[in-house]
Amino acid sequence: MSPARPGPLVLLLAVVAVAAAVAAVGTPGWWPTVVAVAAAVAVTVVAAWRLGAASTRPAAVTTRPEAAPARTDLIAAVSHDLRTPLATIGAYVELLEAGDAGELSGEQRQMLDVVEENVQRAYAIADDLIELRGADSHAREAVLVEDVLARAVRSIGPSARRRGLTLAVDARLDGARVTGNAVQLDRVLTNLLSNAVKFTPEGGSVTVHGRAEGGSVVVEVTDTGAGIPAREQHRIFERYYRADAARAGRVPGSGLGLAIVRELVAQHGGAVDVRSRPGQGATFTLTLPALAVAA
Repeated sequence: MSPARPGPLVLLLAVVAVAAAVAAVGTPGWWPTVVAVAAAVAVTVVAAWRLGAASTRPAAVTTRPEAAPARTDLIAAVSHDLRTPLATIGAYVELLEAGDAGELSGEQRQMLDVVEENVQRAYAIADDLIELRGADSHAREAVLVEDVLARAVRSIGPSARRRGLTLAVDARLDGARVTGNAVQLDRVLTNLLSNAVKFTPEGGSVTVHGRAEGGSVVVEVTDTGAGIPAREQHRIFERYYRADAARAGRVPGSGLGLAIVRELVAQHGGAVDVRSRPGQGATFTLTLPALAVAA
């Protein structure tokens, strides 16, 4: 079966990218390079989105068990290859920001910020696709949950501060451990915290509670955001689903973050759910089986 041809939007963006790049050659000033970089980012983002959409599109040929390894290998290869143009784009953005093409005005720097943001978005899409493909292939070991939680909180702290949010942690895990992969669990907690920060308005708060409860480890992430309507709560864990609040508020994201959370948590024998009411924030609860302590 021949690979699917790129759609008209991808082709149009590709033509714009090539034309802009050609125009940039030998042209003084900063704008042709910015246009070329922006167009290249657009091509990469749309291509990554189309790759992901294709990986979940129902089709008789892709539901055959023997087709699954080839499909997942293709996703991994293309996701990996996306990083090469992204690295080049990022390098040119850094050169422009450093003034190699001349001093930039405030407006020009804002343009470059948009380009850089979309480079990071495309990186995230590629990472998400790779993570979904390899969710069950990581080594397992005894993981100290409070260490993973502390790293995730530290990583999200700067984003919370930039948005003027209060980030509070009440973790009483008492050295609880789970059998799993620390990198994957870090991804789970970081995704939950990142979502909470993205959907909480300035002046709000994100609170993390952790506890050992019976034979389980429970971590709750609560925000004071807009909340999630009941009709969407069962769908937000689907791949590529974007909630109404995300679309209306133009909140950046690939629609893969919570899908990754659900799949990685399932690989660890746990569960994740959400409680929310519109206008009253949301609480995501992660439950993992605790590793029994030897007597």
